[in-house]
Amino acid sequence: MSDLAVYLSIRWLRHNVSMRAMRIAVAGPTGFIAPHIVNCLREHGDHIVDDGSEADAVILVHAFTQEDAEAAVRLFRGRTGKLVVLSSGDVYRAYGVLRGTESRELERLPITEDSRLRTTLYPYRNDPKLAEYEKILVERAVMGVSDLPACVLRLPAVYGPGDRHHRFGRWVKQMVDASPVIQIGAGMASWRWTHGYVENVADAIVLAATDGRTGGRIYNIGEQAVPTVRERLESFGRVFGWSGQIETVPDDMPLDFRQDMAVSTVRFRSELGYVDPISPEEAVSRTIGWEKLTG
Repeated sequence: MSDLAVYLSIRWLRHNVSMRAMRIAVAGPTGFIAPHIVNCLREHGDHIVDDGSEADAVILVHAFTQEDAEAAVRLFRGRTGKLVVLSSGDVYRAYGVLRGTESRELERLPITEDSRLRTTLYPYRNDPKLAEYEKILVERAVMGVSDLPACVLRLPAVYGPGDRHHRFGRWVKQMVDASPVIQIGAGMASWRWTHGYVENVADAIVLAATDGRTGGRIYNIGEQAVPTVRERLESFGRVFGWSGQIETVPDDMPLDFRQDMAVSTVRFRSELGYVDPISPEEAVSRTIGWEKLTG
């Protein structure tokens, strides 16, 4: 029996032995990831409730600022079983090194939940829409509240159907157009950045919400093996059936690509027995199909 089959069997047994479905509220049920979370909850037979006071857990999807997090704590403390907060891998010091806001000393890899965080807050201060964005402050606001157990999930770059950024849309369009060459920056070509296919990320979020062991824990979420950008492009080419060449050119982004953003998801996988339900190849195939329809 495969690891995925074992994992799904254990999920089924835990759900059915409990003799009742979990009641989960999704705070912020719109956007890219949230609809997939809702679909995953329904597939697992859990009940989606509107009132967090009636929920076994609340999944806080859109907490971008300290004010957002503090408002959620006031609303849900003492009223719900657990708060699951979606954070980001951008909290790590490595992200600041990449962007040049921290000293140039590189962070050791892989990045774990115990790796150093950024010392410079507000990474997008120059963007008026994101000036107050800071997941580090979100995490501080929700962790350690005595009457509100919290679980923080540090998400990767999420891709797949519904991705408004169309992270791989340019590649797919070039393949559809039968471009003989796709260019990528020389530094970026060997850079590693953890991604996560949206259905896998949603499944991990649902597991964190419904498993009783996750209160008070922080987890990295994302793919198990992190390819370089070139390797990722090659995988898209194989699945698509593209026969062109990859050409490296000078980088045009002001990032220090010596600093990889490859995070470890060992803690989440080992503590909860998690296995991605969608394989990397199938994730790429579904993404290509969606991009071809919407690009």
